Amino acid sequence: MPLYYNNILCVSSREMTDGIVTYANLNKMITRKKVDVVKRGGGEDNPSLIRWDNMPERLKDAYMEKYGNPKATEKYSAFTSLIEPDYEAEQFFAEFQFDDGSHLTPDVQMKYVANARVLNAAVKCQNWRKPFIKALGGNLGVNAYISCAVNAIRNDVRYAHTLPESERRLASKVAEYRKNGYAAVVTGYHKNHNAAKVACNEQEATLRMLLGNYRNLDNEQIKDLYNTMAAKLGWKTISSSTVALKREKWNLFTFGLNAGETAFNNAKQMLVKRSAPSAGMMYWTADGWDVELLYQKTSIDRNGHSVTTYHNRLTVVVVLDPSVKYPIGYAIGDHETAALIREAFRNAMRHTQELFGRMYRPAQIQTDHYGRGTLQSFYEAASARHYTPARIKNAKAKVIEPYFKYLNHEYCQMEMPNWAGYGVKSKSQPNPDYLDKIKKDFPDEAGCRKQIEYIIACERRAKLQAYMTAFNALPEAERYELSEADYLYYLGESTARTIKLQPMGICPVISGTQYYFDCFDAKFRQYNYLDWTVKYDPQNMERVLVTGDDDKVRFVCERKHEQPMALADRQAGDSEQLTRVRQYNRELKEMVMERNEEDYTAVRSLMEEVGKDELMLTKVLLTDSQGRHKDRRNQARLGGSEKLRVESEKLARAALEEHRRESEDYLNRRVNFEEFIN
Repeated sequence: MPLYYNNILCVSSREMTDGIVTYANLNKMITRKKVDVVKRGGGEDNPSLIRWDNMPERLKDAYMEKYGNPKATEKYSAFTSLIEPDYEAEQFFAEFQFDDGSHLTPDVQMKYVANARVLNAAVKCQNWRKPFIKALGGNLGVNAYISCAVNAIRNDVRYAHTLPESERRLASKVAEYRKNGYAAVVTGYHKNHNAAKVACNEQEATLRMLLGNYRNLDNEQIKDLYNTMAAKLGWKTISSSTVALKREKWNLFTFGLNAGETAFNNAKQMLVKRSAPSAGMMYWTADGWDVELLYQKTSIDRNGHSVTTYHNRLTVVVVLDPSVKYPIGYAIGDHETAALIREAFRNAMRHTQELFGRMYRPAQIQTDHYGRGTLQSFYEAASARHYTPARIKNAKAKVIEPYFKYLNHEYCQMEMPNWAGYGVKSKSQPNPDYLDKIKKDFPDEAGCRKQIEYIIACERRAKLQAYMTAFNALPEAERYELSEADYLYYLGESTARTIKLQPMGICPVISGTQYYFDCFDAKFRQYNYLDWTVKYDPQNMERVLVTGDDDKVRFVCERKHEQPMALADRQAGDSEQLTRVRQYNRELKEMVMERNEEDYTAVRSLMEEVGKDELMLTKVLLTDSQGRHKDRRNQARLGGSEKLRVESEKLARAALEEHRRESEDYLNRRVNFEEFIN
């Protein structure tokens, strides 16, 4: 900026080299004495001062074109010397926010910083009022001087500002600045939009309620309703374009009222960014997929006519391990049911045994809330540690939804001619006219099932190696093995009625088929008085679990082997199974005999310890021929005579032999072991 140095009007070398003359040319002009240097500079903040009067005219013209005539602001140099950089103002306006969270644009920030610098100088002038009045000879008041100085430098690029031209308004702005600081620089237009047609809280609330109306009114309808109220309340009327602007601005507050809570949760709330499991078997998720593959089905209508439909679709419940997006389990049905979900998880458990040699269950399972009332205990049993249902109507929480879209794009759309298109609003839809032409070539239900099985098989084959690697990354301590008994107990289906144990074993009727099961555990027949419930896997009826006494007693039973009546019909393994049954029956009989013998031995020992005569003499007062009782009682307690001892042993042996005969006779009469063999 121009200033006086030793009463000489000067401009700085920094201003001259800022687009007027190059630094090299200026140095040449100084060397050739074409430009006078009044004061040599030193450093960035101390530029050289060049005399204005004898500067070449072309440089003067260029300077005045850019900065203005320095002599025009000559008498206000005292004011301009007070204008200094204000870094606090720069930070304040850079961080400033309005009530709606918006910031100042960079150009507005620069303008406000320039205004603050000039206002800082004005405040200093007012604080130093007496020195300024004395310097001005008392002919001009300080506020008048400030107003003249501010207007004089208005177009100077170094101080360009937008402060009021009026002395009165400028003085008012300075007073406001002294009171409120930098916030006073932000104009009313930017702070509260006083000129807006919708300004007060009541007007904004009214318009927001109209925008959020559940009937989803359009802009014209809202404008008419609002203006009707505005006419009665004395408000300014609005246009439909104003409604459109406010709809966009207040979308956060009106969207939920228009679209509902579920849409608001999915579209407006903050979503959690989740990473895939670091190892396999840590986390499973499941959901039903109405597969977009059409099949034809022929049925008889109520008039007895054969009708073929071509719009039919199957549902598959997929259990997905997101570690590598591996379909660990699935089940196909007409529609999603609790039974279909259970079968999908059983398929997943069986598949773990196929992959790893043992059956495992995951640490955590997440599903939606379908059938949660009946399936929650099932999910909790299927997961080793946690069952975490997704929030209701929160589709984005399930990673399996995008997986179904991937299957459609990767397999159905590319390979299946009966593909019906993914989603109603999807842009990639098959030609409906062409589908109608080829509908008779659609597969039947069995063929459509094979298509789905093919998709799952391809996915498993493509990702098998990656999934095995993911499982190997799981620590041994976090591998939760699932025993066969627990698998059937927690995940199996149950018979509706209890069943008694028969000589042929447990004989339930399941889905109209008679089955025969038995257990080679000898303890099983000790509970022949219980009523048994059968838990089974419909896909594997070779082994079941039977439970009784409120599930306190459990045994795994295997399907009985059928022996051919004719020796000519015997096949490999028949002889081994027959030998196995006979061996079991022998061991069962021996166990029963051993228990009976142990019982008799225990009772005999008790009788010998107490003594038969002592027991009788203790209970009944009988004297001998000489009228003695205590002698006879003591004699029995001490062992009695030798004759009494021999007779006692003889009676004991006879009683034991009689007990053996009675036991064998009872078993022969009550238990027909041949029934177990046949």
